[in-house]
Amino acid sequence: MSIRSLRRPFLCSLLMLFLSGCLLESFRLPEDYRAANIGAMLPWDATTLFAEDGGQGVYLRFVPVGKTSYALEQVATDPKSGNVAMTVLTAHLNPLGGDWYALHWMAHDRASQGYNLLHVGKDLLRVVVPAGAMQRIEDAAATYGGKAEVAGSDIGISGMEERQVLALLGVAKNFAGYSFRNFRRADSYPADVASKAYASIVEPVMRLKPADFGGSAGLYRMTRYFFALAEEERAVGYYALARFAASGWGLTRDEAFADDMAAKAMVGGVAQAATVRGYLRMFGRTMPADYPAAVDFFRVAMATGESRAPAYLGFAHRNELGVDYDAAETIRLYEAGAARADPFAMTELADIMIADPGRSRNKARIIELLERAAAHDNLHAMYMLGEVYEWEPETWPKAIGWYRRAAFGGHAEAQAAYGRMLDMGIGGTPDPAGARHWIRLAAAGGSETAADEMVLNDWPPLVTIPGAGAVPPKLHLYELQDWGVPADARDKPDYRESPQTPLVAPGARTIATYQLKALIDAGARPLLIDVNRTARHGRMPGAVIKPELGHWLPDGKLVSDTLQDLTRGDRTRPLVFFCAGSECWYSWFAARAAVELGYEDILWYRGGISSWRAAGHTVTDIPKTE
Repeated sequence: MSIRSLRRPFLCSLLMLFLSGCLLESFRLPEDYRAANIGAMLPWDATTLFAEDGGQGVYLRFVPVGKTSYALEQVATDPKSGNVAMTVLTAHLNPLGGDWYALHWMAHDRASQGYNLLHVGKDLLRVVVPAGAMQRIEDAAATYGGKAEVAGSDIGISGMEERQVLALLGVAKNFAGYSFRNFRRADSYPADVASKAYASIVEPVMRLKPADFGGSAGLYRMTRYFFALAEEERAVGYYALARFAASGWGLTRDEAFADDMAAKAMVGGVAQAATVRGYLRMFGRTMPADYPAAVDFFRVAMATGESRAPAYLGFAHRNELGVDYDAAETIRLYEAGAARADPFAMTELADIMIADPGRSRNKARIIELLERAAAHDNLHAMYMLGEVYEWEPETWPKAIGWYRRAAFGGHAEAQAAYGRMLDMGIGGTPDPAGARHWIRLAAAGGSETAADEMVLNDWPPLVTIPGAGAVPPKLHLYELQDWGVPADARDKPDYRESPQTPLVAPGARTIATYQLKALIDAGARPLLIDVNRTARHGRMPGAVIKPELGHWLPDGKLVSDTLQDLTRGDRTRPLVFFCAGSECWYSWFAARAAVELGYEDILWYRGGISSWRAAGHTVTDIPKTE
């Protein structure tokens, strides 16, 4: 499969990651500043490079990654040491009149953002150094109700919205007293600078995780950036695409493409990509297993300091996959992985210690390892902590707390354990209904323990979701994209402003478009409940429109009465909640509220009407109101 053929939204990642700030003197902005960033494209070639006058060793390269957005590479060199560093920002250019632009730049976490005031010519880019007009800028900011103050070599701007800041910059472009940094158009980076610059971002690519994506817009832009690098035959571009395709960070998981990209990255000198090739041969879902080859790849990657390779190699030794069993080497490798903060290594090492007859001697170390892994939102580590704390009755309240966290995240065995402890009344009074709910959910998720409990109690199974646990045939518009948001996110202040949703609504099952369509076609009669607050996305035929159910702090009686009316008191009927898409919380709120009210079979259609439409299914603009 060619790179160009995948340039459509295969979309799997971000990179806005590599930056703590801008190399240029800026008008700095507070973290809570929000820019609409409509922007404009300048009359440059597809990718344009500028080098600073005077041999300063600073380069700016604009790589188009959207209709009006750029990935802005900033490269700084140190002539004495020969060191080269690259940072990458998301950038938009806002016209101020004439040849003047306000360049808005932002780091991935919004912790660092600002504007640069630019005068743009075809071959010359002039960047304002604003400190020379500080007093006039300060006075102008006050007229817009804001504040400007010196912040190192920058000017800090606060107390203004976007339209006011752009108006301020539109006035400020006419002030006297500025000096400029001049950048002239260049054909390419010097060869030694390019190789070192792109090598400097290999480690950040290696450490990418879903929480770094920044949502669908950032994901789209930065994937475009990596495709651009791959088309230029940059090894780090191949490596990034290999990681995304292997991890399914996007609409499709393509193991053959991932392996091809990883092979090209290794030829280009990024040996860390060997981990991807080894992973596909040991854990792949579609690629044939080749354990000896996987071991060889992990050894190559481990020599580079790649963080995951030691744990995978330890797993091979522990399970005799392509290499002989070696207990001492297994522990050594897992310890090396734990030292590199790899959650898999930490959970595996803790598991070995738990299996030791003298495990009580290692309890403090086991808990320390598992808590470190759980801090990375590792669900299995949370489940294992529940098991450890269940060893002694006095720590059962801690056990149920860890089981609950893992159960909320969708861990089937944790759901079974959580249900069992609810039935026992650990941490409160016995809750047979809650126990039944979680154990049935666990059985549907593949827990053998829960399945046995179902048989023992003669409980009926939940409705079968077609294709559960299999490789999805096709996904649409990020419907199962992991944004790195924990399932209990809305209980945490840091996530209350996040547009991205978790993969799971606690107590419910997440389904994709193809699964919902199969359920409907099979005559399962799920009740479709649309909680969108607007019809602009269209409506799904047969869905009931109930926007009042999608609130963070819902009116309990209103929700209860509404669901009672819709279901006619049948709490066993499958309920499917959905809204606009994977960055819409309303259906997540509704699903969680239904679980808490005791409805037994809750399905969360995370992709919502946007994914339904993208799949080519029927959408109507005529809502069904009852």
